[in-house]
Amino acid sequence: MTAAVGTTKAFDALLVVHALVAITSLVVLAVLGAAGAAASNGAPLGAAASRSFTGRVELAGRVVHLLPVSGVGLLAVSRGAYTTSTWFVVVGLVGWLATAGLLEGAAFPAQREVAVALAAGADARGAGTRMVRAVELAGVVLVAVAIVMIAGPFA
Repeated sequence: MTAAVGTTKAFDALLVVHALVAITSLVVLAVLGAAGAAASNGAPLGAAASRSFTGRVELAGRVVHLLPVSGVGLLAVSRGAYTTSTWFVVVGLVGWLATAGLLEGAAFPAQREVAVALAAGADARGAGTRMVRAVELAGVVLVAVAIVMIAGPFA
């Protein structure tokens, strides 16, 4: 089934975009996790880590929200080979919801708490630890989903 679907240029292009968005999401999560880890150990932050705690809205971390957009595009050009009821697509959507929920519900609020604490000269270790835990869990979910999405068409 994959060979027939992969013969369209649109599908191939969107598949590359989807993979790049997934890789970019993982890189951003690694950077956020490292910044959170730096904040959680209470030592003065380096220049790179401090850029994660400006107090502005986190935009880089929200690149993960492009995953379902590119995924729906893939479904649209798959000539009906894949649908929203295809098992690995369902896993991908559920995994994305879990990842997005962890980031929006826990990691990004903790990141804002760290920024506020650092601006006030207060202790940011607790918020930093919460941020790291949420980002790490989101990363584990995203990696597991990536494995399923890569293996799914061949299963």
